[in-house]
Amino acid sequence: MRYLKDLKLVDWRRLGDEYLEVPALIRQYIGSPNSEERIALVAELLENVLPDYYLTEATSCVAEFMIPLLLGNEKQGDQGLILAGLADACRSALEHGEVYYPRGSDPLGWSIATLQAIEEGFPAFMRIFGERPSLRNVVALIVTCYPHRAKEYVPLLTAHYHETQDQFERAELLVCLDRVASHVPSWDEVLMSATASGSSPTLRYVATSLWVVHHGLDTPGPLLSFLESISPQDVPHAPVGLRDMQPSATDILRRALKALPRDRRISMLMSILPLVTSTYVAHRLVQDLVGAASNQPGLRLVTPLGSAEIVPLGGAALKPPKVGLDAPDWISTVVNCEPFWTSDTSGRSVSTNLFALFGLPSTRAGLVELWESTYGRLFPFHHNR
Repeated sequence: MRYLKDLKLVDWRRLGDEYLEVPALIRQYIGSPNSEERIALVAELLENVLPDYYLTEATSCVAEFMIPLLLGNEKQGDQGLILAGLADACRSALEHGEVYYPRGSDPLGWSIATLQAIEEGFPAFMRIFGERPSLRNVVALIVTCYPHRAKEYVPLLTAHYHETQDQFERAELLVCLDRVASHVPSWDEVLMSATASGSSPTLRYVATSLWVVHHGLDTPGPLLSFLESISPQDVPHAPVGLRDMQPSATDILRRALKALPRDRRISMLMSILPLVTSTYVAHRLVQDLVGAASNQPGLRLVTPLGSAEIVPLGGAALKPPKVGLDAPDWISTVVNCEPFWTSDTSGRSVSTNLFALFGLPSTRAGLVELWESTYGRLFPFHHNR
C-alpha cells in the first residue's frame, strides 16, 4: 500500500496530471480541519480516480493513495464517499470489457492494476465493516470483487443480509453475493426465498432477475411473468439522500434477459417496453431488442466517452434485423415507445443512430413506412401518442 509520504515519488505528469493536482488535493485534504471542505476535496480526487467512470493509467495510483485517507477517527464522516469511489473503480475494472476505450488504451492492464491497488485496503475495509454498520453495503461492493478472498467476508455478508430489514440493503447485498455465488451456502435457496410474493418489491425484482441469470429458460413461468409485468424504472429506489443501488434495476434486468434464448428475450422486451416511461430505460432496452432481433450473439453496443453515437464494441459488422410475417413485430413496439423518441425530462425529440447501424431507416416515420410496406396495412399507432 502507498503511504502519503510517497506522493513525491510518483511521476504524476507521466500519468496525465500535468499540474500536479492530485498530490495538491491530497495534501489539502490532510491539512483541512473542515468536514465540508474535505468532502469537496474527496469529490475532486474521485474525478481523478475515475473520470466519467472510465479507467485511466492514473486510476490505480490515485486509488492507492486514497486508502490511507480512510484511517483516522476524526475523519470518519469522509469514509463513505471514499469507499463509494473505490467501489465504482472496482466495478469499472471488472466491466472494462463492456466499455469502449480509444485505440492505444490499455483497459485490461489498468483494470488489473486498479484491482491490485484497491485490494491493499482489505484490512481497512473489513475493520470498517465491523465498526460502521451504515457502510457495510459499500464495503460489500468492494470486497466481493475479490472471489479468492471469499472466506474472509462471505459469512459476514450473509449474516448481514439475514439481519438487515432494509429492502434496499438486502437487494444490493444479493447483487454483491451473486458475484461469489459459488462460495455462498445454499445460494439457490436464498434467491428463491427472496422471489416470494411477500418480499419487498425491490428485493423480489432483484432476486427474480438473478435467478434468471443463473437458470435461464428453466426459470419457473410465474417468475418470468413477474419480470414482464413491470418496468425497471418502477422498481422502488432508495429514498433521497441514500446512495443509489449499484447496479440499477435496468442493469440487472438486462443481465437476466441475456440468459434467455433469443425468441423469449424478444417477447419479454416487447412486453416490458410498453410499460417504460423513462428515456434512459427505453434506450437501453430498445438497443437490446434490436440487437436480439438481428440475431447476432455476443453483440454489444456502447456509447464512447464524449460521443452521442452508438457503436458496436470491437467494430463488429451489423446485419439488419429480420422484418416480416415470419418474425416478431418488434418495429411496432419501438415506434410506439414514446420515451424512446421524446425525452421524459425535457420533452424534446431524441435522435439516435441505432437503426442506421443496422441499415434501417433512422427516423420514426421511416420505420412506420417500412412496417406498412412489409405488412401491407396502416401502422397500428397507440391511441396515447
